[in-house]
Amino acid sequence: MVTGASLGVASLALGLSGMFLLSVAVVIFFTIYQRKLQKQQAFIAEERLRYKDELLSATLEVQEREKVRIGRDLHDEIGSMLSSAILSLSLLPKPENDTAETHHIQRTQKILNETAENVRAISRDLVPSALYNLGFTEGIGSLCDRFTNGTGFKIDYSLSSGIDNQMDKHIQIHLYRIINELIANTVKHAEAEKVEFSLDPRGDNWNLIYQDNGKGMNMAHLTAYKGLGLKSIEGRVSSLGGEVEFSSKPKEGIKVDLTIPIKAHNGQPNENRSS
Repeated sequence: MVTGASLGVASLALGLSGMFLLSVAVVIFFTIYQRKLQKQQAFIAEERLRYKDELLSATLEVQEREKVRIGRDLHDEIGSMLSSAILSLSLLPKPENDTAETHHIQRTQKILNETAENVRAISRDLVPSALYNLGFTEGIGSLCDRFTNGTGFKIDYSLSSGIDNQMDKHIQIHLYRIINELIANTVKHAEAEKVEFSLDPRGDNWNLIYQDNGKGMNMAHLTAYKGLGLKSIEGRVSSLGGEVEFSSKPKEGIKVDLTIPIKAHNGQPNENRSS
């Protein structure tokens, strides 16, 4: 015979079981919801990062195309106009005596010649013809010669054999700009006498190791006061899906360890050529 007390206990047990199951269901629901929310947040973060990288890549591509365009215009238009001005000035009748007019003509010729040389130098920097016309190896050789000719500065470097055919063109252009920026920073700020760098494949990556023998600095200072040059390098590396690590100590120079995926994808800069 089922008593009222027994029914009460059974009802209570049933109610507690129902509440327990409901609690478990709520916990499972919120666990699943949290996981979905975390996945969604991770997806959004990944999309934001991908968009940031794509935007950076597009920006660098536009900058590279503008460099090519401006360099070509400087070489073809401004350079030609300066050459014409220099030629016209040379055809003027020469004064018979050493007069103020003679000195004025000579001064003007000197200014025009220096201006023409500066325009050519800027054009070469914007559009490195050796890189575009002869390949990466010749381009790097020409770049190093530009920094060492007529100075006591020394650059020792090694490039992987066959790199011109193995490396994608857009990666060549970015690495050329990076190496240019590194050497320029060393020359301007490091008080160095020598630079060494190597570029070789390592696994699925291209690996650039760069070292100078300059005054160096502590890492806290390097991290806090990165100039536009080093930030530009980080931006180029990031746009190619690579990584870069800077290390330095006072009196021990600066070292750069850079890796870029061999199959990095990026918009390819305009390869218009200028002689």
